[in-house]
Amino acid sequence: MAGADGRGRAGDDGCGVDISVFIRFAGEDIVEARFTATGSSAAIAAGSLLTPMINGTHWRQAAALPAPELAGALRSGKAREDTGANEDTRNNAVSATRIENASRFAIDALHASIEDSLHRGPFPTSTVSPQRRDRRALRARR
Repeated sequence: MAGADGRGRAGDDGCGVDISVFIRFAGEDIVEARFTATGSSAAIAAGSLLTPMINGTHWRQAAALPAPELAGALRSGKAREDTGANEDTRNNAVSATRIENASRFAIDALHASIEDSLHRGPFPTSTVSPQRRDRRALRARR
């Protein structure tokens, strides 16, 4: 993605899976997230589900997304609808392992892209969480 604030990559050369995540910020929110994935349909599905999950979210919320939650979304009916996976995917032990690995790689690539933006400079620098900022604003009004 041209003009990305952060780029991250994760995968396993042994199995040939590679996922890259690109993010762009507006303030402290991720306003655009894109991915590239190669090596398995599970990796492509993980990237396809991850990007809409983090678009429009605060970077801390995106960073806190657990890999098991992404894997659960991949195993759900939503993943079959979005990616065209067949019914046997949920019951196939090998596919379950691939889904777990692909989910972990997608989350690792997301974390790497957030880290990359920190080193590039456009990373949101506010150290005050949105909840804490709201509490401070309430106290200031009293």
